[in-house]
Amino acid sequence: MGFSRFLNEGFYSSLSNITLLKNFRILRYYNTSKTVIGICLYNNQKCFFKFVNNAYEELRRVSLLEQIYKVPKVIDTINNTIIIYEYLEDFKSATLNDYLYNNVKCTNLNQIFNQYKIAIENTICLFTESYSQSYKYFQNRVGYLYEYIDKIPYRYIVFNNKQFDIKLIFKEILQKIMKNKKIHMIISQGDPTDTNITITGYFTDFENAGLNSLLSEFSILFVSLFSHGRYFYPKYNEQAYVINKSILDRFDNYKIKVNYYIEKEYIYVNNIHFNLPNKNKQIILKLIDVYINNLNYKKYKSDFKYLKYYICMRLLTPVNILLMDIDDKISILILMVLCYDKINDLETLESFIGDINGNV
Repeated sequence: MGFSRFLNEGFYSSLSNITLLKNFRILRYYNTSKTVIGICLYNNQKCFFKFVNNAYEELRRVSLLEQIYKVPKVIDTINNTIIIYEYLEDFKSATLNDYLYNNVKCTNLNQIFNQYKIAIENTICLFTESYSQSYKYFQNRVGYLYEYIDKIPYRYIVFNNKQFDIKLIFKEILQKIMKNKKIHMIISQGDPTDTNITITGYFTDFENAGLNSLLSEFSILFVSLFSHGRYFYPKYNEQAYVINKSILDRFDNYKIKVNYYIEKEYIYVNNIHFNLPNKNKQIILKLIDVYINNLNYKKYKSDFKYLKYYICMRLLTPVNILLMDIDDKISILILMVLCYDKINDLETLESFIGDINGNV
């Protein structure tokens, strides 16, 4: 049965044959923006299940990842449409998101970063960028920027005595992102948001596992920690938090506060309060350190001349800013301008984050 048909016909009707299996019983399920996941009893063992298009393809990705990263064990598959994983309570209550926003204690985040260190040291390779599994998160979303150029009514941001042409920046991002280039890649999870990683070092969500560019892997995790995981994702993509719900009650506490006014096509910014929690700041600085102090840094250092464009692209997507409240929309545009202005490589990003302390 095709995946689109599965979604249209509803969960239980699609699993009618499977639920007749005596060794498989659904305890709870969740509809996410991508698929259906849940908890089940399988052979009298509490497990996690996920409905997929092609179980064998996901298992191939998992097998690549598990050589380096901690991932849940695969228990079994059913009809090539359901994967049964071992149940790990950490993905419900001990993700990075829980640590950052739900007072969950953690004493050793090196369990996460050591895996990146090993991956960069042992799996780095140079390929045309289209080989990256996370290619779709960047090059395949450029349509957003064309839409912004056409529909955003503002042209300039004026801040700290500098004037920035928003639409020219959009066009420059498009040019750099779409450039046909060879880029360094590693084996990685491919979508490292704060809900996909536990404080015990486990990774989940293997849709994009495999070869991913260092730039994309870094940018996705950076933006999740810097701005979107604490506010924009829970506000505008609630379905991604069907298991980790605590942030849904408190994301307003982490809103970026901007003092601005608008005159015609100009946005004048008086100040911005990043409201960046110290935990987030320290993890970001540790992530930068892992990349800068890696044995292979000289190999991929030149790739990071594109860093600001990938960070800006991730700030502008995957949530369509045209659908945001005006204050949020303005905040994203200002963050884009600041990253464009302040970041030239990993070293300048490190300085930028290190200097954040309230108003800018």
